[in-house]
Amino acid sequence: MKKYSIKKVEKNLNIGLATLAVIMFCIDSAVFGSFINKTVKAEEVDADTLKSIEYSINYDINEVVIRLNNALDKNEYLTYDEKDLIRSNLWVFIDNKDYMDLNYIEKTLLTIKIKYNKKIKYKDKVITKAEYSDKRNEIIFYNSSNLYDVDYSIFTHELFHSMQKKKDFDKNMYLIETVNTIFNEEYAFGKDDNVYCKYYYFTKMLMEIIGEEPFRRYQCYASIDFITSELSNIYGTEDDARLLLELLDKYQELYVKTINGNERAVSKALKLKEEIINRIGLYYEAKHGFSMENDLIMLYYYDKNEFYKKLNSRFSNNKDGIILYEYNDIDYFHGSDSHTLIINERGPINLKKIYIGKTEIKEKEETINDYEIIYQIDESNRYLNNVMSLKKH
Repeated sequence: MKKYSIKKVEKNLNIGLATLAVIMFCIDSAVFGSFINKTVKAEEVDADTLKSIEYSINYDINEVVIRLNNALDKNEYLTYDEKDLIRSNLWVFIDNKDYMDLNYIEKTLLTIKIKYNKKIKYKDKVITKAEYSDKRNEIIFYNSSNLYDVDYSIFTHELFHSMQKKKDFDKNMYLIETVNTIFNEEYAFGKDDNVYCKYYYFTKMLMEIIGEEPFRRYQCYASIDFITSELSNIYGTEDDARLLLELLDKYQELYVKTINGNERAVSKALKLKEEIINRIGLYYEAKHGFSMENDLIMLYYYDKNEFYKKLNSRFSNNKDGIILYEYNDIDYFHGSDSHTLIINERGPINLKKIYIGKTEIKEKEETINDYEIIYQIDESNRYLNNVMSLKKH
């Protein structure tokens, strides 16, 4: 570890200069020197963490199961029911064992705490239902007095935050929240009811471009290096990729302000969204050789109105090519890197039906409450305008 020291004042300096030097020395040592020393040391430790992180790729799965269960059993801060609910979700940790630091997760489960606060908490005028502090290794649920007041999807969302080992100097709150939200939706089998669902499609677009593995790594160790290195291999430099992630972070900040009706924030968010889409489009086109507007999955993520227009024009005479009658739970993380999009459209909807009576034929509009249609868009039907011939193999 480097040690930063302040050079001693030479004896042959005159008294005035010596006095000034002593004053500066004291200020530097007490304030700036202390800050710089701590910062540099922290940076060195953090940079070394990525190199020394002990991935569990060589661990036998049975050993992982035993160690995580034992850590949870020995936790002195959790109730039996809290442990039981966490234990039912340990398979998510185990399924990602190749990307996580087992020693870190083991320590996390051994010491994690859960608290309940009856007060309603607001952050930027938006209700905060729960939060996880990695420094305290503690989950707090607000507007609740016990475990049974907590929604399951909120519980798992915060629990999965505990598997995210943070890299302090380049953590990106947009990625931390959106990647965790996607994990929660797919592993906990439910819609994550939070604000991040409103804009996590940018992350899904990046997943379509660089695959799911870098995001598994990010979920287990939140370093943007995993993302930027993959993007820069496709197009531009790592600085370009870092800028994109910075813009995503900024978009998250702006989006929260738009919820409160801030018109200026709405205008800025729309412009920033357009810039982000254009930048992501550069990576997509560099990889595939054609624009992402010719890809139904990408189009769904950034422009749903245009998606449905293209969907109707493309499949108007052949709905059987895209409609699933049995939902087979295809997703990204808990499944495979299959580039399949499942879209659920649910009722109620109004349908016009023709009724033939004894004396007349009439058209009647009826509301169907249990209507459901499921579309599957995958490699066989996602590309438009015959661009499959352009796709790189």
